[in-house]
Amino acid sequence: MVLAAAAVVALGPRAAAWLARRIAVDRIDRCRFAAAERWLEWSARLGSGDAQTLLLQAACRRQLGFSEAWRRTLELARDHGAAEAGLERERRLAAIQGGTFGGDAGDVMSQLSDAGATLRDIMTSFLQGCLVQRNAGMARAFIERMSDFFADEAHTAYLRGVFWRRQGDLAQAETHLANALAAEPDHELARAELAEVCEEQWQLGRALREYVELEVRSGGSDVARLGMARVLRKMGRLDEGKNLLAPLIERWPGEPSVQIESARIALAEGRYGEAADEFQQVAPVQDGPSPVLTALATALALAGRQAEAQPLLARAADLHERSGWILDLRFRLANHPNDSALAEELQRVWQSPAANTTAKGGLRHRPAELYALHCQSCHGANGDGQGLAARNLFPRPRDFGTGKMLLVSTRNGVPTLEDIQKVLANGMPGTAMMAFGTLPESDRTLLAQEVLRLQRNGVRERLAKSLRALDEEISDADIRQAIDLCTTAGEPVFVPAVWPQGTAARARGREAYLALGCAKCHGDDGTGAPDEPLFDEQGEPARARDLVHEPFKGGREPESSYRRIAAGMPGTSHPAALDAPQAQLAELVDYVRSLAREPSVTLTNHQRRDWATARTYAAGLLSLQSKTP
Repeated sequence: MVLAAAAVVALGPRAAAWLARRIAVDRIDRCRFAAAERWLEWSARLGSGDAQTLLLQAACRRQLGFSEAWRRTLELARDHGAAEAGLERERRLAAIQGGTFGGDAGDVMSQLSDAGATLRDIMTSFLQGCLVQRNAGMARAFIERMSDFFADEAHTAYLRGVFWRRQGDLAQAETHLANALAAEPDHELARAELAEVCEEQWQLGRALREYVELEVRSGGSDVARLGMARVLRKMGRLDEGKNLLAPLIERWPGEPSVQIESARIALAEGRYGEAADEFQQVAPVQDGPSPVLTALATALALAGRQAEAQPLLARAADLHERSGWILDLRFRLANHPNDSALAEELQRVWQSPAANTTAKGGLRHRPAELYALHCQSCHGANGDGQGLAARNLFPRPRDFGTGKMLLVSTRNGVPTLEDIQKVLANGMPGTAMMAFGTLPESDRTLLAQEVLRLQRNGVRERLAKSLRALDEEISDADIRQAIDLCTTAGEPVFVPAVWPQGTAARARGREAYLALGCAKCHGDDGTGAPDEPLFDEQGEPARARDLVHEPFKGGREPESSYRRIAAGMPGTSHPAALDAPQAQLAELVDYVRSLAREPSVTLTNHQRRDWATARTYAAGLLSLQSKTP
């Protein structure tokens, strides 16, 4: 800033603008784009939006991957009278980065050089284009001849790191990127690439440190801020991520990478409709990478827009499977570039059409198809709770194969068809399980039947697996008998027809609350006990309901509350109280319902996970402290 001010005084605005551009070009050549952008901003102020300044800004944004900002800046340059040769140079470099060479590579490189493109920019664009084309052989040829073209050790090492990361060899990629940063610690592209390699290995703390280092060294990098926001979101620190992302949203409106991250944060916070709308604004999302498709489909499913979500989830699963196959072939071809069979196989897989996952004429209302449309995205195709949306949910979707359902009305804890129908109609407040009350009752009945079928199948698989592990032989008849024992609903829990009233009954309900141990998990005042670690049957952190502020999972009707207390909640740490006197349970229900306050507070998936994990961790610390002499 001091240098720029001195230049204005000594040289005048136009000469100072020219000087600022020359300094920016030097910074671009050294891959210090944040500094280049600052000098170009000075040049723009002094030169009133000079076309050459705008062309250089477009070059910066192209190399940083801000595609929408590049497009808008190039349009501004054209409007300010930029020479067609400069505009065409930028367009060709961008097309090459996207995998469209437009002629013989050698001829195109000569033409770009004659048009004023730097050798570094040309080689980087061509390598990226080869990688987009999945042409590992050509990319490797560029890499091997890199030192023949220029002797920039840092940038050559960076490009090698890019190559190996795209082939799936993260160890080699990390080695080359570390070499690049050893030669040039301020190489912004190498630093960002290394941080992304750390992200891919789920080394989030290390990735965050690399982004912070990039931010500090660059004096303010939007790539670093976007990366930090993404890592913080993955670490569950959503508010910090949002704060970092807010100025980027304002600075780069419509920028796909920024908009996708904003949508991902909205999804993590439980703003499903908003997340789906933001994802859908990123075009063409249907042809994008499977993680973005999966995130969009998840948001649609959780927003209740299942008909839109299911085809996208199926396509995302297909793309994910194909991408794993393609990545393996690319890795092998990178190490064996002369293997023509591998090259042909890669080309065949890449060009093969994705599976047509949408049924011709739409889905018919058979139970399995209704389940696929409304339930599969969370509960998984086999009812194992491992749907594509499951990773974003807390508590996790129910695994039907355990044979246990939370809301039951029977003494043996096995759900009836009516129990499943009620959950479908009303949802499960305080979880991601939405209500399907708008579905026709006949459809809900078919869905409930399908859930019970998946339950039986899951129980059968678990029994068979256990027997195989023990080398036990057992007849089919015995297996069927065991399955029936596990999946046949027992005697219904008695529910009173009349409920106690008055302060004396409520006081006895309070005594029952303490005597039956409810306060151990729900706290003396009903808001939860911070020193009680809870886990479900899968070993996941769990949390007792805040009886004062949160909705009850089965609803606050006295009949539902009575069943939750008497029958318990199978699969959780909530016990049954079948041996307690019915009158005592009825008074307990009256007391518990009296604790509730309106309006209820509904937490997001992220908040529920945070709350459960924090309380479990805190309880562990308290337990350790109590055992310390």
